[in-house]
Amino acid sequence: MAIIGLREQKKAETREAISLAAVRLTAERGLDAVTVDDIAEAARVARRTFRNYFANKESAILHAVEVFVQHYVDFIAARDKKEPLLESLEAAAVALVKSPNAVDRVLTVRRLSRENPALRVRWACDNSELSLAALTDAIAARTGTNPRVDVYPRVVTQAAWGVLVSALDMQSDTEDDLDLLVKRIRIGFKTLSAGISRRFRG
Repeated sequence: MAIIGLREQKKAETREAISLAAVRLTAERGLDAVTVDDIAEAARVARRTFRNYFANKESAILHAVEVFVQHYVDFIAARDKKEPLLESLEAAAVALVKSPNAVDRVLTVRRLSRENPALRVRWACDNSELSLAALTDAIAARTGTNPRVDVYPRVVTQAAWGVLVSALDMQSDTEDDLDLLVKRIRIGFKTLSAGISRRFRG
């Protein structure tokens, strides 16, 4: 069991190293100026190793989104199960964007995705139900619902993720500080809590 655990940890570390290198190089040079070989070299892996983990450089860059979603799930899991769901989702989102490096990386990826059509298309795919499945499963477990039968966990997933992405989009367009990002997230969840038929100001 320990050997399997170490092997999986090593794979996760390699995947993360490749993704970090892909994001950094693309931010520095632009997507068209970066090759798979460049990323593999920066991550200190062979080209074949890169291909074992990612189909292309776009997938390597957008792995940051998967990591971001998983961190969100982890923060939700750490909340008191008796806490109202929306309060947990909001508190977890705030903790997520305050966590070291997490928000900076995904903000960079979000900006890059808007600047590059190939990344923009891939981002849209990565916001599908499949890529948010971990979040849907976490909400389903918390609420005792079944996402294969009940629409509720899927709707809540899309709503919570929509708040995060909307706030991140506004942040990536400006030089605003972290406090304003947090405020936008809180306003987004207050809007959900109040119901979209009412307009919340704050």
